[in-house]
Amino acid sequence: MVVTGILKKFKAMIISIAAVIISIGSWNDTETVLVNTYQKIKATWTNENEYLLISKITVGHSFDYVKLQSGLPQAVKSSSIDSQVQFNYFNYGKFMLSVAVKESRVAAYSIQALNTDFSPSIPYVGYKLFDESLKDIISSPDDSHFESGSSNYYIDVMELGRDAMFHQLMVGMYNYNTAQSISNETIQLLDQAYVLGDDASFNQYKNKLRENQINTFTVSELPRDVMLEMMLTKFEFNTYFS
Repeated sequence: MVVTGILKKFKAMIISIAAVIISIGSWNDTETVLVNTYQKIKATWTNENEYLLISKITVGHSFDYVKLQSGLPQAVKSSSIDSQVQFNYFNYGKFMLSVAVKESRVAAYSIQALNTDFSPSIPYVGYKLFDESLKDIISSPDDSHFESGSSNYYIDVMELGRDAMFHQLMVGMYNYNTAQSISNETIQLLDQAYVLGDDASFNQYKNKLRENQINTFTVSELPRDVMLEMMLTKFEFNTYFS
């Protein structure tokens, strides 16, 4: 892997630098320099820190615990459907973390990759974002949701069983940039076919969308309409994070 090779080269370089520093200074100072340098390299050239953060977040955690891991949210909005639910948004550049909080605990969380080389694991299914097509990840969805216009997304839903506390997994594609992928045009055509009641075209476009790789997943114990409300519109995304 290219990144692994880069890290090996940097490690070799750090060892060489360490030898020089040790010869003229103390080991304590050298150790601090090396640790800081390695952490900066790992943060820049790998996604390890981000994957570790995501692995620590689950439905049921206290929101205080999440903030200890992630820091404070950059944007917050309240649900218009459930007044007890608050949506919190963290933009890390590589990905966006959205957390729905109810009664001080995580009731749902969503990961959306903002770069195609960011591929965290999707809970419960053994796949990663940008790993396989949506139809491979969820072969028979329990439900589907889509929208074009102020938001562009297509989401399949899978009800999880007893081992996952009967939560639901929502997986799909969600694009803020109209030039981001051809899936935007297909979502628009799917929406039009639905409005016109054209079942043949609707199924055609739906199957086409499900052949795409996906960039987002959500794990939730909340009703689906609340979860769809957590998705930011293009205007909201640009307003909060531009």
